[in-house]
Amino acid sequence: MKRFFKRLFLLLFVAFVAIQFVRPDRTAPEFDRGATLEARFAPPEGVARLLRTSCYDCHSYETRWPWYSQIAPFSWLIGGDVVEGRAALNFSTIGTEEAEDQREYLKEAAREVKRGKMPLEIYLRMHGDARLSEEQREELDRWFREAAKRAR
Repeated sequence: MKRFFKRLFLLLFVAFVAIQFVRPDRTAPEFDRGATLEARFAPPEGVARLLRTSCYDCHSYETRWPWYSQIAPFSWLIGGDVVEGRAALNFSTIGTEEAEDQREYLKEAAREVKRGKMPLEIYLRMHGDARLSEEQREELDRWFREAAKRAR
């Protein structure tokens, strides 16, 4: 029985090492800094700070990759969440969208933040600083709605 567990441990260890070679793409393409949310809509410093802390890791090309994002299978989960977040809304390229699309993205962001749907709970477990108070949610909601009115 002892031999079985040694072999099982060795097999699991080899599998763990092997999966480290299957890495998600973490590169960010070049993007026009003039088309970012901050360049296009000039949020006040407090709002910009909230966006960077609570939104940008998944919804921009300015993702901060924590150390554990280097280790599979966490790298796969985090990489997938970032790809999905950028596909839903990318603050690095929002200025390249049509005005109506910008308005819709910003209104949807307001709704998601206001309802507490964003940031995701799984993200908040490892990024406690991204948790938004009710006042911060209200502030982001107001700002997103105001920005949506200025989309052109």
